[in-house]
Amino acid sequence: MHRNPADYPLAALNCRELPRFRDVLARHSAAVIAVIGTAALAFAAPVSAVSAATAPRPVPRAAATWAVQSVPPPTSPNGNLWAVSCTSATACTAVGGAINATGKQVMLAERWNGTSWSMETVPNPTGATGSVLSAVSCTSPTACTAVGRYTESTSLQLTLAERWNGTSWSIQDSPNPPGAGFAEFFGLSCVSATACTAVGDYTNTTGTWKMAEGWNGTSWSIRTTPNAKGATASSLTAVSCTSASACTAVGNYTNSAGTQLTLAERWNGTSWSIQTAQNVNSGGSTVLDGVSCTSATTCTAVGDYTNKAGNPLTLAERWNGTSWSIQTTSNPKGFNSFFAAISCTD
Repeated sequence: MHRNPADYPLAALNCRELPRFRDVLARHSAAVIAVIGTAALAFAAPVSAVSAATAPRPVPRAAATWAVQSVPPPTSPNGNLWAVSCTSATACTAVGGAINATGKQVMLAERWNGTSWSMETVPNPTGATGSVLSAVSCTSPTACTAVGRYTESTSLQLTLAERWNGTSWSIQDSPNPPGAGFAEFFGLSCVSATACTAVGDYTNTTGTWKMAEGWNGTSWSIRTTPNAKGATASSLTAVSCTSASACTAVGNYTNSAGTQLTLAERWNGTSWSIQTAQNVNSGGSTVLDGVSCTSATTCTAVGDYTNKAGNPLTLAERWNGTSWSIQTTSNPKGFNSFFAAISCTD
């Protein structure tokens, strides 16, 4: 259930972490499909042949044309960018993590100004022995929020939130669920400088459970999320908000048989409620990893399901304001494949 971005061999495209790359790519060659609007990019390679240094980092220049951009490397060779958010073609922020020369995991943040990428300094929490940023959301070139986790001196892993004001990054206090020994944000969506929602999961003595927090312009607070009936574990990996009172979060939960199933929840400005997301009847797991909403009644979520042969295949679902339904997707022939992120414009 835990996701550690430092373990993933491929970088993410769009504003979502690739939370289960480690599980799938550890065993197979991979076919990765990143979706932006109606344009799609696919690349395939054995895991051993792909690293953070060699993996493509494409950015759309035209409707169906991709181009590779150069990014400045961190001071150590093991750097990865896991998420990106753009407010215009000349203003993007990407975040991630790196392993420095002493073996310590440190945060990365880079800025695109329309011409080139540049490194930004991100402060670490006092006493942190490691940290990583998993998601970022910007509402203007001078207002970005990034979230992830850090490891403290006692080895507890706790939530982390940082804020960009156009000049520098600063740490925001983010609470952790009571009794949490591990807590991490995976997804983030901001609709203004004073309205953000972050989702992830935490572990306590009873297991691993999803969590959500909200930023009101002054502080972060935990928002209670209901569990699916019969859940023995759960996680929220992505969130998309169209207003401060309309957010959709997706992820997965584990049932009593040990099978992972889709999870979708809706924030109405006051409380979270569970929506019935669809599962593929294949006898295996079905999970959602990314979501994008253009209105309170229009969302698309993506992920994957395991077929009867035990292979992961792409999954897409659509919310029409009333219910979720599965959409037909294509898969590269001969490869295991899954969607990890999505961005929609209408």
